[in-house]
Amino acid sequence: MKNPFSTAQPVSKKLKICFFGPSGSGKTVSALTFPRVALIDAEGGSDMYAGRPGIAPFSILRTKSIQELREAISYIRTDNGRSFDTLVIDPITVFYDVQKEALSRASRTGDMTVREWTRVNGAMKAVYAELYQLPVHVVVIAREATEYETVNGELRRTGVKADADKALAYVFDFVLRFSPDHTATVIKSRGAALGEQQRLSVVHWQVLEEKEQACRQGETIRVQSEDDADESAALAEELQAL
Repeated sequence: MKNPFSTAQPVSKKLKICFFGPSGSGKTVSALTFPRVALIDAEGGSDMYAGRPGIAPFSILRTKSIQELREAISYIRTDNGRSFDTLVIDPITVFYDVQKEALSRASRTGDMTVREWTRVNGAMKAVYAELYQLPVHVVVIAREATEYETVNGELRRTGVKADADKALAYVFDFVLRFSPDHTATVIKSRGAALGEQQRLSVVHWQVLEEKEQACRQGETIRVQSEDDADESAALAEELQAL
């Protein structure tokens, strides 16, 4: 049997980061420190920053439509880094909520069934897969939500999380939780340590630029999406049936 493995080589990639935290904790302004930003603004979070001293010029698309979001992502992919170095989505929570509300209204009972939840999560996972393949840095901002679990029949608060579907935290290389004083806790750091004892006193492009420089050399890898894997498996089954 042929050996399917090969020696791992350095990989060239752009940073894929998730910021989440309470309102006013500095998520948007931190994202705007990244180079050549294209911002998808779903709730007016950038209104205080455009044209202000210390904020570099950035481009903006105001939308809550997941279709327009995906069209913008497609443009960024096709543009291939010529116009922008960074895509910021602020916040992804709005697109998640819009999907839930639309499918809830379409439901006969007005409640989300397993089928509706599957469609929402599938739509978001498709967006994340597209974001991960982009040839630019990606900063996805999320609101903060309280996390609960049932213990001995009682609902108890267990912590906080990004207010989006569960797949969000798994996709991104770095996940930072912002605090009201604009510091951040490093919830996830894939392949490179950040901050002192998982804390950042300030979140700015210069803090992350060193990590970006370490990822400049190497081959470009396209990660297979789950949809692609499903299609490949279906095709294999069809061919086997012939």
